Amino acid sequence: MSSTTVTAASPVTVTAKVVDSDGDAVAGAVVNFSLSNELATLSAVSGLTNGAGEAVVTLSPAVSQSSGAGVLTATTSGSAGSATSSVGFQLTASGAEFVSIAAKSGAGGGSSASQPVAAYGQTTLTVNLTGVSELAPATVTLTSTCVVLGKATMSPPSVTTTTNSFSVLYTDNGCGASLKDSPKQDLVTATLGGSGDQEQLALFLETPTSNAIEFVSASPATIYLKGSGLAEASTVVFKVNDTAGTPLPNQKVTFTLSSTAGGITLEDQTSGTVTKTTNASGLVDVRVNSGTVPTPVGIKAQLTDKPSVSITANALAIGVGLPTQIGFAMAPGTLNIECYSINGVQNEFVVYAADRSGNPVPNDTKISFWAESGQIQTSVGIAKDSRGIAGATSNYACQTSNMPLDGRITVVAYAVGEESFFDANGNNQWDTGEPFMDMGDVSKDMLHDNSYSSTQDEYVSLGLSGWNKTCDTSAAASYPRFAMSADVPNRPGTCDGTWSGQVYVRQAAEIVASTSSAGLLWYPSSSVYQHLESATCVRRQLQTGPATSSLSDFFAVSGQTWFGGAAGTIPFLLADANPIRLNPMAAGTVATVSDATTGLTVKISGSPVPNTTSATSLAVSYEFGKDVVSGAFNLSVTSSRGLTTTYRIGVAVGAPTTPGCS
Repeated sequence: MSSTTVTAASPVTVTAKVVDSDGDAVAGAVVNFSLSNELATLSAVSGLTNGAGEAVVTLSPAVSQSSGAGVLTATTSGSAGSATSSVGFQLTASGAEFVSIAAKSGAGGGSSASQPVAAYGQTTLTVNLTGVSELAPATVTLTSTCVVLGKATMSPPSVTTTTNSFSVLYTDNGCGASLKDSPKQDLVTATLGGSGDQEQLALFLETPTSNAIEFVSASPATIYLKGSGLAEASTVVFKVNDTAGTPLPNQKVTFTLSSTAGGITLEDQTSGTVTKTTNASGLVDVRVNSGTVPTPVGIKAQLTDKPSVSITANALAIGVGLPTQIGFAMAPGTLNIECYSINGVQNEFVVYAADRSGNPVPNDTKISFWAESGQIQTSVGIAKDSRGIAGATSNYACQTSNMPLDGRITVVAYAVGEESFFDANGNNQWDTGEPFMDMGDVSKDMLHDNSYSSTQDEYVSLGLSGWNKTCDTSAAASYPRFAMSADVPNRPGTCDGTWSGQVYVRQAAEIVASTSSAGLLWYPSSSVYQHLESATCVRRQLQTGPATSSLSDFFAVSGQTWFGGAAGTIPFLLADANPIRLNPMAAGTVATVSDATTGLTVKISGSPVPNTTSATSLAVSYEFGKDVVSGAFNLSVTSSRGLTTTYRIGVAVGAPTTPGCS
């Protein structure tokens, strides 16, 4: 027992411990408690031992005036037998009663509204009792509204006394700001153990002085134009602190905007001013709603009752959100890939998208793709990289089943965006008369020739009514970046004649599916052909552009002899073996020379093949040794995937009998 003397003011804790024959604690044993008379009462008549083998109950007088003696008996039984233990106790009638609770008088004591406890200050509370003695101690527990809020402490919070008066230290932790009524009063409650009698005191507190407003966050930090379909509201949070740097609740804060351009509002209120109150954590938030103009936004927060305390947070921006046509670009990973007759060769297409201010569009802006041949991912969402640049990568694979004969493959990327315009008056929005791109349906321009064919080219349309007018291209004369082209394919007669904030922005690119075999040509020049014997010329007629009429004559390298001086340079055009189109070999193709005859030195330049859609130049420089006038060497072209095409080329000092190819 914690004491053999039991009073109503000081109940006794009784602990029964159960051990086995080895003296080890027994957990989970049931202990039954009983009293020899009815002068006392137990908090429970039985208990289960814990891990330490202990069962605990509280012994109290049946009534506060109970006096006399008694015996408490604890009994337990188990598989090993039973055990009993008894202890005597003395009951002393308790006459403890409250007389008063008082705060220290004088400045800062808290006894009156004119003498409040200073913010974050301390005072002494004195509790006066009657009927307390050595034989009749009393236990008093103290708490308060502010203690419960965590804004004040009592030291100590509970006192067992044998005298009729004791004191505790009260410490304020800025509670005045958490109390709404004025003057600020903390209700202190003292409770007498056993009887439960209470005494209360209204302790006056000083309100902490607000000292600063702190910006906390803007979520999201970027919102977009009203009606864009993207996030149009941001919650901006501030915190009010006192002189100790502690957050202050119940403080009124007034908000204003640095700009209301385009109809920006606070909490949807047109007045532009909003007043709100900090919460229990000293935080207050305000909602900013976007307008129709992209702009940075400053939000000023100031204490309503102390305007000198303020802050302006420039942490929010209103962006366009939608990509603009001149801010929409696509780059193939490789322009010339070796897949004319090979399935599954990989490539990728990277799209970059910016709004009219050149800012990145939001993450997950959807980009759609179309490919003339092969497979490409249908739709990819924009994702900003570690530098904040907005891009999307679509994977592509070649297929021979639908390979164009000319090996030229058009890929188009498009997304919902807006027509580009020239902002002549700097108000960040289009006004009548300002130059703009008039755009219609997206043309899937298979020939990549900036010419729509209703029988060959498909298209993608937004399906909006009234979009059946001739497209206004007049702005392109003064603003070339507004011109339509093969890279910005447009279906004629599908425009609306005015600026639109909802169109398909688009970008097309052409890649070459190169053959694995080379189709080496003599460099196309009449001066070059004069070095060849006319009878040996092998003509190849190839398209040099998308139109079937754009044909040119070339002459293939096919075992001929080059006639020239004792030293010189032999020029070639390194093309692939496409049957109808002049195409480059795949990027990474390597050309080498070898097996030169004795007395002939050769060296090659122009290898490897770069990333390009045009056939590339090669040059072999040669030099004969003394008294050597003819020879030969091998020129080998090894594709990026390892297929080698080899040519044996002769070289002789002198001139052909009948020079020229025609």
